Amino acid sequence: MRNSEKFIIRKQTSHRRTWGRVVILTALWLFVAFVIIVNFSFIFHLYSDSLVSFYLLMNLDYQLYGIVLGVIVTVSLIIWGYAAWRLRQLRGKQKHESA
Repeated sequence: MRNSEKFIIRKQTSHRRTWGRVVILTALWLFVAFVIIVNFSFIFHLYSDSLVSFYLLMNLDYQLYGIVLGVIVTVSLIIWGYAAWRLRQLRGKQKHESA
């Protein structure tokens, strides 16, 4: 078997789809950063009319912080577990095919 037959062929994503993902993820991270800034502003007693409006709009409290943190940790662990499982599965296929 030649070396070229061992390569994994992956489908290339289009530039439009890639940029769409970049825009969506950037918007989500900007929103997360904005929520964190608003919350820290209130924790450190830095108030302004617009921050109060945004804070009331989001209606955040300390119990919600715990829930959001729990969701983030849970999703991170699920993603980590799936990635580890998938990598192990792919490495097993590679060892099986090379033998």
